[in-house]
Amino acid sequence: RTKTACDYCRKRKSKCNGENPCSNCLTHSKDCTYTKRVSKSSSNSKDKKHNPNSIQGLNSRLSTLEGLLSKLVKRLDSKSLLDLGNSRSDTVSLNSLPSESNSEDEQEEEDFSKELVLNEKSSCQIVTSARDRILQYFGSHSMFCIFSAKSIKWMKGRIEGKGDDSLLLPIRNLPYALNSVVQSNMKVWAQSLPTSPSNSKFFFNKNEKNLIFELLEYYYDDINIAPYLCSLHTIRELFQLYFYALSSHDVDILNGISQSEFLIMNVSIALCLTNKSGDVKDNHNFPALSAASSSDLAQFKQKMFSNAVACYERVSVVCEGIRTIQGIALVTLYIEASFITDFQINHMLVSVMVRFACDLGLHSTVSVSKYDAEEHAHLKRRLWWFCEYMDSEVCYRSGKATLINRANVTILTEEDDYFLSVPLDPFKNDVCKKNSSELVANCRKWGYQNYYIYYTLMLCRLKEKSYNNLFKPQVAHQSQEELLKSLQDINEDMFRMARLMEPEIRPTLYYVKRPESPSRSCFAELSESNNNFFQYSSLLLQLSFFAHLLSINRVPFMNNMFESNEKTIKFGNLSLESARTILHLVVDLDRTKVPNSILNWVTFYPFMAYCSLIGHCLSFPQENSTHMDCTLLIRVSLNFFAYRGLNEEDIRTFGESKTYDNKSMMYDLITRLLLRVLVNLMDKESEHHYANEIKGLSDHMEACANIYPDLFKK
Repeated sequence: RTKTACDYCRKRKSKCNGENPCSNCLTHSKDCTYTKRVSKSSSNSKDKKHNPNSIQGLNSRLSTLEGLLSKLVKRLDSKSLLDLGNSRSDTVSLNSLPSESNSEDEQEEEDFSKELVLNEKSSCQIVTSARDRILQYFGSHSMFCIFSAKSIKWMKGRIEGKGDDSLLLPIRNLPYALNSVVQSNMKVWAQSLPTSPSNSKFFFNKNEKNLIFELLEYYYDDINIAPYLCSLHTIRELFQLYFYALSSHDVDILNGISQSEFLIMNVSIALCLTNKSGDVKDNHNFPALSAASSSDLAQFKQKMFSNAVACYERVSVVCEGIRTIQGIALVTLYIEASFITDFQINHMLVSVMVRFACDLGLHSTVSVSKYDAEEHAHLKRRLWWFCEYMDSEVCYRSGKATLINRANVTILTEEDDYFLSVPLDPFKNDVCKKNSSELVANCRKWGYQNYYIYYTLMLCRLKEKSYNNLFKPQVAHQSQEELLKSLQDINEDMFRMARLMEPEIRPTLYYVKRPESPSRSCFAELSESNNNFFQYSSLLLQLSFFAHLLSINRVPFMNNMFESNEKTIKFGNLSLESARTILHLVVDLDRTKVPNSILNWVTFYPFMAYCSLIGHCLSFPQENSTHMDCTLLIRVSLNFFAYRGLNEEDIRTFGESKTYDNKSMMYDLITRLLLRVLVNLMDKESEHHYANEIKGLSDHMEACANIYPDLFKK
C-alpha cells in the first residue's frame, strides 16, 4: 500500500496504487482526488514537562497539593470546618499589628480569590500555612477550645484603643514561643536514630550503679501512677541482672535483656530525676545521690531520656509483650510530667500503646486466663486501665477522637468479675452500686490506690458517654431539647458518681459543706495522717471531676449554638462554679511538698479553670461576682502558679533558646500575661485598682518580662 491513498480508496479501505487517477477510480469512473493531510508535528516531550524549580513547576505542584487538601477538608464535618476557619482567622489576627483594620483583612481575602503568580517564597508560605492549620486542629471537645478564635479576637478588641499596646504584644508573640517549643520537642523524636542491640548493652556503666539504685529508692515510689504500672521490685531486678552480667562479662544475659526492658530501665531513671525537687543531703543512706551536683543529674537525666527515645523507636515497630506496654506507659508519664507539649506527643505514644495492648488481647477477658498468676492477672488489668485512662485524657486535652472501640472491650466491664470493673454505662444496672459498696474492703486487701483507680475508670466511662452524646459530628443534627436533655443526664450521672464516694474524697462544690463520715472510716484516718498518696490522688480525682463538668457545660455556648436563655444559663453557671471550685482546691496548696511528677500532672486542670474564669471576668467586668473572681484569680496566680524555681541560668537558657519547655514556668508565664490584661481592664471599668490594693501584684505581673523578654519585643 502507498503511503497516501486517494479519498475514494480511503473511504472504501481498498488498496490504492497512488497514481492520479488511480486504477480503482478509473475502473469505477470516479473522480480521483487527494486531500492533503496535515500531520501534527510531534512536540518534544521534554518541552512539555516544566522544570520543577520553575514558576510553572511550582504552580503545578501547588495545584496538586491544593487538590489533596481540599479532599481532606471535605471529609471534615461542618463544625470542624468552622473551627479550622476560625483558627485561620485567629492566626491572622494574632500576627497582625493592632493598627491594621478589617478592610485590610477583606482585601487579603480578595487577593486569595484571584489567580496568583507564585514565586518560591509565597508558595512555601501557603503550603506551610495550610499544613500548620491542619496540624493545630483541636476538636470542639478539647479543653483548649477555651482559647477559641472568637474569644481571642474579642480580647484583642477589648485591649485595643486603651492606649497600652504592651498588653497585647506578648500575647500576640506567645504562639511563636509555643511553636518553637513544639518543634524542638518533635525533633527529639524525628532525629533520634534507633540504637542497635549491641549499643544498648552499654546504656549504663559500673560507676553509675550506686547512683541508679539510690535514685530508685529515694524517688520512684512517689512518682504519680508509675509504681502501679511497673513495680519498683521489677525495675530493681532488671538493673541487678544487668549489672551482674556487666561485671561477669556474661554476653548471653545481656543479649537476653529485651529492648522493652531497656526502655523501662532508662525511662524509670529519667522519671526519678523529674521528681527531683531539691538537693539530697543524706550521706549515710544516699552517698552517691548526695555527692552528685544538679548539673550532673540534669545531664544524666537527658542521657536516660535520649536512650529511652532510641529504645522506643525499636519497640514501637515490634511489640515484645507486656514489658512493651509498661515501657511506653512510663514514657507517657515522663512526657506528662515534663513538657507543656505533652498532648501532642502523648497522642502518638498512647495510640501505639493502645494498638499493642489490643494486639495482646488486654482489652478482653479472654486474655486473663485462670492459669495466670494472680499478680500477673492484676497487672494486665492495671495496664488496660491505664490505656483507657490515657485515651480519655488525650481525647479531651487535644480534641482528638477516642482510640478505643468500647464495643469490643470486655475487661474491667460488667463482663469481667473483678472488684474494679465498671459497666460501660455505669448506672444502667446495679453492678456499679454493688462494687462501690465492697470497694473499701477490697482496698484494704489490695491497696488504697485502687479506690482512685476505680472512680477514675468510672469517670472515663462518663467521658466516653459525653463524647458520644455531645461532641460527635452527628450531634450537630440534634435539636436544642435533645442536646440539653443529654447534657442534663450526664450531669446527673456525674453527681450520682460523687454520692457513691466516701465523704473524705467526694467531689464537692466549694460553697457546699462537705458531709461528715457516718463512722470512723479508714479514709478519715488516712486524711488525718497526711498520707501523701491519699492527699494527691484524692486531689487529682476531684480536679478531673470538676474539669469535666467545666468542659461539658460549655457546650450550649460554643459556636453560638443556641441563644442564651433560662435553660442554658444553668449549665453555664455550673461550668463557672466548677472552675471556681478547681481554683479553691489549689489556692492554698503548698507546691513545695508536692512531688514534681504529680504537680505537673495536676497543674493542667487549674490552668484550664483559670483561663475559663478570666474569660468570664473580661466579658462581664461589672457583675457583682466579678470582684470575688478577680481576687481568687490573683491569689491563685500569686500562691499556686508563681514559679519559684527560676534562677539566672534558667532565664538565660529560656530567653536564648526559645525552646525551654518547663511546664510550671510556661503555665506561670501565660497566667501572668492574662492577669495583666484583666487588671488593666478592671482599672478602667470598675472601682477596683488591684495593682495598688494587693501588695506585690504589680511586681508579680511585670516579672514575666524577665522570664521571657523576647515576648515583649516588637
